[in-house]
Amino acid sequence: MTRVSIDFPFRDNQEIKAFSFFMDYLLSFRLGKETKPTDITGFSYNAEMQRGYFWSTDDEAWIPDQIRQLFIDFDLEEDDHRLTQIIEHLKEKFFEFYLKFERGQEAVWVVTYSIRVR
Repeated sequence: MTRVSIDFPFRDNQEIKAFSFFMDYLLSFRLGKETKPTDITGFSYNAEMQRGYFWSTDDEAWIPDQIRQLFIDFDLEEDDHRLTQIIEHLKEKFFEFYLKFERGQEAVWVVTYSIRVR
């Protein structure tokens, strides 16, 4: 199994709406149906926001940031090519939803790691 962590900017109401659209998108999946991506076994997010800074290559400055982390579990191994394709698809949706609310992003942070469920 693999857990994927995605950092969602959460600095204003528009970014909160983009996150909500992404969550609605995930909730639309039906395992065992033709809806993609498949192999998701569950997902959760931190209710608390994390605060920090990121280096903006556009502004060439440190930008204050607030993020909410989303964790998605997959019944796929970390080196499975299907997982790579699914992650690329989720990144496309991330950018699409932030642009929809006029909050284009320079990048999206996605981290994958193997997990063992006991």
